[in-house]
Amino acid sequence: MSNSARRRMRANPVSILSAQITYLGSGQAKLTWTTALNPAGGWTVGRDGVDSEGTGPWSGTVGGAVRETTFNFLVTGSTYNFTVSGDGYSDTVSLLISGVGNFISNFMVTATTDTTVSLSWAYSGATLTNYTLNRGGSTIANPAAGATTYTDTGLTLGTNYSYALTGNLQGGGTTSTVNTNGTTTGGVGTGTWISGQSEAATTANGSFAAWRGRPVEIGGSWAAQDTEGNHIASVSWFVPSGAPYGNIPAMDWAIGAFLNSESGAWGSAASGAFDSRWTSQLTTLKNAWGARDATKMHIRFAHEFNGTWYPWSVTPGNVNNFKTAWARWANLVRIHFPGAKTVWCPNDGTHQGYDVRTTWPGDQYVDVVGVDYYNWEGSGTNNLSAFNTHINRTSNGGPMGIEQYRLFAAQHGKPIALCEWSNAASAGEAPNWFQYMYDWMTANGGTGPGNLLYDVVFNVAGYGTQFELYPNTYMPQSAAKYQQLW
Repeated sequence: MSNSARRRMRANPVSILSAQITYLGSGQAKLTWTTALNPAGGWTVGRDGVDSEGTGPWSGTVGGAVRETTFNFLVTGSTYNFTVSGDGYSDTVSLLISGVGNFISNFMVTATTDTTVSLSWAYSGATLTNYTLNRGGSTIANPAAGATTYTDTGLTLGTNYSYALTGNLQGGGTTSTVNTNGTTTGGVGTGTWISGQSEAATTANGSFAAWRGRPVEIGGSWAAQDTEGNHIASVSWFVPSGAPYGNIPAMDWAIGAFLNSESGAWGSAASGAFDSRWTSQLTTLKNAWGARDATKMHIRFAHEFNGTWYPWSVTPGNVNNFKTAWARWANLVRIHFPGAKTVWCPNDGTHQGYDVRTTWPGDQYVDVVGVDYYNWEGSGTNNLSAFNTHINRTSNGGPMGIEQYRLFAAQHGKPIALCEWSNAASAGEAPNWFQYMYDWMTANGGTGPGNLLYDVVFNVAGYGTQFELYPNTYMPQSAAKYQQLW
């Protein structure tokens, strides 16, 4: 799995642009490059060949300051050429996808305390002698061949750590190294966070705040996606002074990526086809927000993209286009609504065949990790053991429960937000679940990595009155518990 000789468009000393490719296992490879260049038009990255989804040669654009990108769904036994180019320079590296890297999978952080980080992984393949576990580039342990967990102890409170795990083969050699994205030890939470709801009328008239005994500190709402006019204009119906959210100090505003007629257009988005519309949205939103603190506007772009119900759903074959498009959009936010926070927000359910972590667009493009979390198990999570199981769920090796999303946020140095959340009345009363949610929020509230920045309860009529707590509800015990706690 060594790199091939490099080919360049022009005479290109290694000091100008040098690329490397690393197989991560599970059909993923990371292309990295070193250079002093920062192309104004960004870097074009791509590969040849066909992936396991049937997609042929692919290329996309990332920002000029970016130095890595990940390729997914690579086929075992195939050799790919990976290219990065910009400012007239290019470097190409090759990699045979041997399958060796597939032996170790699901390497992740499962828990953190003030001074410890717990890790877990899975293994299948050739016989090992042991593993080599590195922290920050230095070996800290050699877990036995049959081990699938390890707890690193004696760490410093509030500090970020990164880990790499390599399997050592009995016959000599190693499996490919797999890496975590880094995690931050606990102990920095304040136990406080801002809280709100997604219902405009009872926010505007103050009745929800009076009912629960706590102001609506953050509102939640959406831009329509039916027509281009409504897609932009709906901002002005809710946000300016005198509108339902006109006096709210903070907002979580969801902007859909496309209109209904543009379903799945991530390739076009990655090439810049929607930049002008996104610019118009952001300018309209900024003007509507007025003199309020820009850092209190949290923009939830393409929310629930890992579902199947919105035109901006991201299928496995569109992951790379999604990440490229997200980077374009985030750069537009920095230009047209400086200070506003970008929120990467999947749904907590699993509706696509990928580890949602592979859709992460890059730390420089995301300010807050969000998750929309609905408890469809209702009374089934009304005891603490079931609740803990529910919030620690994973799928395809990636986060599904909110605690796993919190750990993922900590790994990337970001706070977490519950952008939408509630219990489903059809699944039964769950007053204890609301108590456990409140306890989890209190334990993790704060503004640092892995802390809960805000929650927005989905107190919205309709949807078969599934989620409404006030003024009408089909789960009065749960509503009473929420009212008591908040």
